[in-house]
Amino acid sequence: MVKQIIVTGPESSGKTTIVHWLNNQFNVFLVEEYARTYLEARTTAYTFEDLEHIATQQLGSMEAGFNQDLMVLSDTGPLVLKIWAAEKFGKQIPAVEHYLASDRASLYLLCAPDMPWEADPLREHPTDRQRLFDLYEQYLKASALPYVVLQGNMENRQQQVKDLKLPLIERQS
Repeated sequence: MVKQIIVTGPESSGKTTIVHWLNNQFNVFLVEEYARTYLEARTTAYTFEDLEHIATQQLGSMEAGFNQDLMVLSDTGPLVLKIWAAEKFGKQIPAVEHYLASDRASLYLLCAPDMPWEADPLREHPTDRQRLFDLYEQYLKASALPYVVLQGNMENRQQQVKDLKLPLIERQS
């Protein structure tokens, strides 16, 4: 049974938008993207140690969600951190590797980079999104982790999620 949905993929591929939609539609335990909060507060370039800190906070928040009776929904997660550490620093983060090795009934929603690029001071790869997407998909396949590729405009992506018929509880208005 799916206990956690992790929305993943390259930069500017609609991750946060689909997470906010899911959070508005369904009663879930939301784990926001900690990296954005952390990096927006910095005035200097980030280091590998910063990335390790980001990983600790993101994974800790995800872990806390397992103590709730709700589905855990995470805006980014361990796979983003794994690929980011490898691409930027050529290193691995042990906590991320451990989390991925003991994945807990997650479903990954892999966002395709077929949406227009939106410039943002924290984004680093405007022309490399397809290559990065391919890395995400290769890892998910090689690890036999369950995933669905979300593509097209946001309406199409929302319908793709609805078509999964996940055991999500709709929010009461």
